[in-house]
Amino acid sequence: MKVPNFWESVLIALIAATLSALGFPALIWLLGYGAVNLGIAGIAGAYLIYLLARSPEPVGRLVSLSIWIGISGLALFFSLSPTAFSLMQLGMISIFRALYFQGRLLGILGDLLLTAVATVAGLGAWLHTGSWFLAVWTLFLVQSFFIFFPVEEKGKRSSLGPEDPFEAAHRQAEAALRKLSESRN
Repeated sequence: MKVPNFWESVLIALIAATLSALGFPALIWLLGYGAVNLGIAGIAGAYLIYLLARSPEPVGRLVSLSIWIGISGLALFFSLSPTAFSLMQLGMISIFRALYFQGRLLGILGDLLLTAVATVAGLGAWLHTGSWFLAVWTLFLVQSFFIFFPVEEKGKRSSLGPEDPFEAAHRQAEAALRKLSESRN
């Protein structure tokens, strides 16, 4: 799959902000203030599906999505506050990006820091304007910078990680065969 680019992530931020600006007031009007968690789950779920669709890692998508549905369902069942529910969703987004896009510890820590900055920025936008659009736009706009962290491609070994013993033995055997064939000539 094609990994996300910055402008695609900005477009996702715009779509999420627009949907939240239209959807949250409608959900609150129809179902009451408790429905805010449903809107948060909807936006987070759509974003996680987008991440999984763009992930270079083909394994475990259905299991990951099932785990997210289970955890979110339990949180909705136990009626977490919107703040706690939002933080839980942001944590799961960060975990998904760490699993599917980050291959190195520095990238994972950077992604966690980015999620914290995005959370503070989105909260600041909400507190200063009271606008769903600006809060979600700011949150996801800052989140869109995750694409600048290096993505470890499948099949490529990290230079920081341990070497596969089989690959090392295979290279040594090839080098020995090359030496042997060169010495006979």
